[in-house]
Amino acid sequence: VLRWGRSYQWQVSWRDANGTASSSSASAGFRTPIASEDWHGVDWIGGNLTNLFRKDFMLPSKSAALISAATLYVCGLGWSTVFINGKPAWNAVLTTAAWRNNERQNSFSSIDVTEKLTAGAKNTLGVVLGNGWRVLKRLDKCESNEDTTPRVLRAQLVLTFTNGSTAVA
Repeated sequence: VLRWGRSYQWQVSWRDANGTASSSSASAGFRTPIASEDWHGVDWIGGNLTNLFRKDFMLPSKSAALISAATLYVCGLGWSTVFINGKPAWNAVLTTAAWRNNERQNSFSSIDVTEKLTAGAKNTLGVVLGNGWRVLKRLDKCESNEDTTPRVLRAQLVLTFTNGSTAVA
C-alpha cells in the first residue's frame, strides 16, 4: 500500500531463459501526494498585479544534520516557475500541471529541494505564476478568454527528519 507524501524508488533487472541476470537499470521514482487534509490551513495567495510571489524563511543551523528530506508541494492555478534562493528549484520550467480545468481538479508539483536549502540562513521561495490552461478558449487557435480571475497558488514545504517525523516549514 502506498502512503501519502512518500518517495518511492525502483530499479529494474531481469533474467533471461538461461538464468543470466541483466545489469540494473538507472534508478527511477515518484512521490505520492500529500493527503487532502494536509492542505487545510494552507491559504491560497495571489491576485497581485505582478504575479511574482516570494517567501523568506529560516532553517535553524542545528536542523541541517537532522533533515533527511525537504519536499516543496506547489499548487498554482496557472503555469508556475519555482525558485529556491534565486535558483530554479528543479529542471522543470512550467509546473503544477497547468493543463487542467481548475474548476474540476487542481494538480500540484512535488519538488525535492533538500540540497537547495541552507541551514542557519535565510532561504527564499520564489514563484512566477502565469495563466495556464484556463485562459485559452481554443487551444488549436490559441484564442484567449477574457478571464480576469486572479492567478493564485499555494505551497507547502514539508521537512522529513532522520527520526521519521515531519514538520511544515
